[in-house]
Amino acid sequence: MEQDKSFEVTSGPTFHLRLKAIVTMPDLNVSNDTLDFGTVKCGECKIATIQLRNPQEIRCEWIAAYPGEDSNGKQVGRFPRRGNTSANRRKPSTRIFEVLPPSGALLPGQKTNVQIKFTPTEETNYESRVLLRINQSSQRLMIICRGVGLEPQIIVGQMQGDIFEPTTSIVFNPILTHSQGDEQDIVIRNPCTFPVEIYNLEFDKQYLEEEKILRLLPGYDENNNILLPTRAAGDKLPAELQKFYDDVVKRAEEEKQGDVTKRTDATKKYCPYSAQGGFVRGSGNGTTANSNGLGDRESMTAKRKTSGGPGGSTEGKSTGRVTSKAGGRIGGKQSPTHHSSDGQDGTSESSLEKLLPRIVRFRWIIPANSEIRVRLRFISSEVGQFDQTISFEIIGTKRNYKIFCRGVCTFPSISREPRTVFPNRQKTRKPNEIVHKKFILSTEQYDFGPLVLGKDINKIRTGIYSNNIETLTIDNTSPMDVEALFCFLNEVESSKAAFFLEPTEMHLKSGESKILKIMANPPREGHFEDSLVCCIKENPEPIVYKLCCDGCTPELQIEPTSFDFGIGQEGIGQEFSTKTDTGIVEPLSTYELQLNYYASRPRSPASQKNKLQLKLEISDTEGMPGAIKTVNIPVMVEPYDIVLDMTFQKGNDRGIDFGNVRVNQETKQSCILKNKGKREIKYKFELVPDTKSKVDASKFFEIVPKQGTLAAGGDRNAQATSVNIVFKPTTEIHLREAEIIVVSVINVAPSPKGIESGGQLNQSTTHIGQSLSTLKGGSEAGAIRNVIAAQQQPVAPPIEEEVARIRLKISAKATYSKFVLMPEKEVNFGPMPMGTSRRIEKFIIENHGEHDFKYIISKYQREASPQKLNIKEYKKVSPGNRADSAMSAKTVRKYDQSRDVPTQGRLQVGPFTISPAFAMIMPGGNTTVSVECIPESDVPRKFEEEIQIDIADKNPAEYPQGILYKLKSELIVPQIDTSDISSIFEEHRIVRNLSSFQNIADSVTGGVYGEEERRFQFRNVLYLLDVKQELYQLVPE
Repeated sequence: MEQDKSFEVTSGPTFHLRLKAIVTMPDLNVSNDTLDFGTVKCGECKIATIQLRNPQEIRCEWIAAYPGEDSNGKQVGRFPRRGNTSANRRKPSTRIFEVLPPSGALLPGQKTNVQIKFTPTEETNYESRVLLRINQSSQRLMIICRGVGLEPQIIVGQMQGDIFEPTTSIVFNPILTHSQGDEQDIVIRNPCTFPVEIYNLEFDKQYLEEEKILRLLPGYDENNNILLPTRAAGDKLPAELQKFYDDVVKRAEEEKQGDVTKRTDATKKYCPYSAQGGFVRGSGNGTTANSNGLGDRESMTAKRKTSGGPGGSTEGKSTGRVTSKAGGRIGGKQSPTHHSSDGQDGTSESSLEKLLPRIVRFRWIIPANSEIRVRLRFISSEVGQFDQTISFEIIGTKRNYKIFCRGVCTFPSISREPRTVFPNRQKTRKPNEIVHKKFILSTEQYDFGPLVLGKDINKIRTGIYSNNIETLTIDNTSPMDVEALFCFLNEVESSKAAFFLEPTEMHLKSGESKILKIMANPPREGHFEDSLVCCIKENPEPIVYKLCCDGCTPELQIEPTSFDFGIGQEGIGQEFSTKTDTGIVEPLSTYELQLNYYASRPRSPASQKNKLQLKLEISDTEGMPGAIKTVNIPVMVEPYDIVLDMTFQKGNDRGIDFGNVRVNQETKQSCILKNKGKREIKYKFELVPDTKSKVDASKFFEIVPKQGTLAAGGDRNAQATSVNIVFKPTTEIHLREAEIIVVSVINVAPSPKGIESGGQLNQSTTHIGQSLSTLKGGSEAGAIRNVIAAQQQPVAPPIEEEVARIRLKISAKATYSKFVLMPEKEVNFGPMPMGTSRRIEKFIIENHGEHDFKYIISKYQREASPQKLNIKEYKKVSPGNRADSAMSAKTVRKYDQSRDVPTQGRLQVGPFTISPAFAMIMPGGNTTVSVECIPESDVPRKFEEEIQIDIADKNPAEYPQGILYKLKSELIVPQIDTSDISSIFEEHRIVRNLSSFQNIADSVTGGVYGEEERRFQFRNVLYLLDVKQELYQLVPE
């Protein structure tokens, strides 16, 4: 750019000046804009070098920029949530591709070398664009970087046969204390194409020493990373670092003597690496990064496992958990579980160190695509469940592989829970309570209860006598096999033993259950006790269950000692029977044996008594052959017959027909009872609901008396008793041979000799009194008999037994009065001209019911209750045969004459006279009631009256206040209405005046009426041809 400028000098010459300038922008040239780093392992980095040159004649300043970050290195495009302080304090993320140094300045023509570092974090392909921004220039450089990350990894699993299955947990088999323990092999596979080195965090000590050295190194970046030379599998840290660590430790000791200044200088002097990344060495692969022969190099990135910088606490510490036998947890205590690798133990117990020496190395190198086997062993001297996590880590990475290990150290054992072992249990035993085959929880003892003597043990084993055998469930609740041996605590001869068992030995797998049979067969009367002992192999503690039983013989006490039916007869035959010929009498209980006698024919009183014998055999409830004891019970009998004669007033075949009655009308029927037998009997009438109609008979019927006694009278001298059955219907009901009355015939017999109070004795039936059965032997049985004898009561009153139930068939019907009025609601006389003396209309009352009824008509009073005629008064007046249809005047006079009550069959209500005002209507009949209207008025008016028709025995729900009936008439003067012109000439034209209608065309037909002229004019009428007719409507007023 050129420009001329003139400068004038005052009072002098003019000078001409030419200005020249070169205008340009800063720019850079790069030796290579595409970099391929190849494959790099995670945890390592690779550095490539490029050359930058300033081709311009001005100074050039540049800075590296990365996608997603601004010029200050902060991430862009991500906005943290409001109040999220952790996002604002987030540490800078590790860049995959990073420019070192991140910025710089070049003079015109100057060159410089810049490094680009590739640090992969996962196994994937990377490609990114790194920008070099130039200050005061719109130009920028773009460098494309590519690389592949390889992540070292392992797979931990176990072999299931020939199949490898990855796993994160291992469960050891249960072991015994102080045993050689259990071993489990794990397989660690290396799926990578390069070898890896792993170590165990719990037992390896080398990584802890290395971390001490790495913590003291300065020069960590903002992500706590430092560059170190690459480290192959099996290599240790460089010797220079170890020497530096030793010098620092030495200087630390000197610091204690006050030489702080010298220690600081020595630290700077002996640090064997540079601030730009120290211990960088060539990769040796011979690759070049640009045309100038600049090589690329690799280094290992070591991340400090510290918290808050050098000197922090080490990560990766393992923790153990111990579950004691009681189920508690021991916090902060190293688990007694010890794991070893390669078949060697890590326990410190002196008793096991001789057999299992300690291993000193816990690092392994796994070749590429290969695997190793590591053996873990679980040993414990304490009982309990132990959990521990075994961790493996790959050198140079932060990847941690954890395996959860669980082991159980226990003894083989079986379930001690009574709910599992014994099928029947009971919390406590009440005083004097007899228990059968139950485990008493309070005493921890199994009681067979009382057992009958003399049973065969071989039959007990086969299960014939179920009371003498019990099955126990032996359940292996431990995680290992159980070998159990069973025996009894007291060893006696088999002939004197009371308890037996089978089998005596058992082998149970974990979770398996088997049945153990224990049998009791007491050799004599008395109480026996013993204990069942279970000894388990490898378990020092035996299991003991206490057993007991009682030996006894059955014994019964019979009260009374005989059956006394009265006067005897010859032979028993089929006339005697019992409900059952066998039964079971529970211990210390009472059993009632009932003997029924059914006489086939009456016996004369002169018959002699016969003593018959009832044989009672006592045996065991489980079917032992033969009777243990036999008791003969005397039987004495007197046969007699019960004869009850029932006579009804109406009907037969045990039926009573009340006929058809009115609702609320009481009707009574009688039943005559006669006792023609030789013994006193009782009767009882009972009302039951009808099974067909579901009618509750107690609402409509009443029996007087309901029960009573009929003395013995014989055929001729029988006393008659009358029982009245009253039918009082309160609503309509219809019964037809409904069995709603049951007559019970009750035999009254004296109580048998010796029977206790409260026993039952039916007619021709007797019972054994309270029978006592006890299975307790010895003195206890005698004591119980004394108690029972003390509790016996005096002779009981006579026993009543129901011998027959007779159902009576009842027929009855109750209805309301049924009627119809025609017309239904009113009588309307219509218009009556003035001067009419009288007019008569009629309405009809028809009886559609099954009873005659009476009606009465009275004036309806709205301000008070309508005047009604008491129905009871009607009944008093009506004749017995209900033939009269009129009520006597004497009855009508009983009512208040001032309340418009009909007198002498006529009723005057306003201008209306009603006749007859009361009468009786037979079923199917009707009565015509005349209503005479005599209007007495000088002026036109309307007459409307309301009367009330009250019909006896009507349904009160439909007509609670009778039937409201209206009488209407109208007295008028005959006339024609001429004021309504529009209705008179509704079919013709109406105009105000006829003169205004003259202008209408002559074609208009029809008549026209003029209001002013009050004249009707015919239109368009032909002369002598036809007669014009018009229609008018005259309405009478």
